[in-house]
Amino acid sequence: MQSKGELRRCDHERNLLMALLAAHQRVVDALDDELSRCGGLGLGEFLVLDRLVDEPEGRLRLSELAEAASVSRSALSRRVDRLVEASWVERRGCPTDRRGTYAVITETGRELVDRVRPCFQEALAKLLGPRLCDAELQSAVALIRQLASALEPVASSTRSATSAVSDAGATP
Repeated sequence: MQSKGELRRCDHERNLLMALLAAHQRVVDALDDELSRCGGLGLGEFLVLDRLVDEPEGRLRLSELAEAASVSRSALSRRVDRLVEASWVERRGCPTDRRGTYAVITETGRELVDRVRPCFQEALAKLLGPRLCDAELQSAVALIRQLASALEPVASSTRSATSAVSDAGATP
């Protein structure tokens, strides 16, 4: 029989999940607030622009961008719609694949990233810097990347199954 002081593995897993979710929400909320204040956009939109500005041609296929942003294609599509409406991004067809669409950062989008990126970096430093030393940050990054990498096959098969059900018109 398990004593009160002993946690089962499933308790540790649940605690890890809850800690990840709480940290994620607090970081997202703080960065959303700061980016809204200094640039008039949310974290999700900034991350899309930030990713595009670092691409050699300033563009990515929407499917690649969704994967890079760790969001569903439909969530990315809504973000790109908002960015297009603000004239920070353009949608362009792929010349070699009529089904493919690119998100392309505009000059206005580049200027916005140049203006907002220092604010973003400062907010991150204020948010995480006083709480974690460099070694802790590096360890956390390594551990979370290891977890994300180990979960990728599971997440891909789950997304594929969910997409298949959604495409068939059923509710997952």
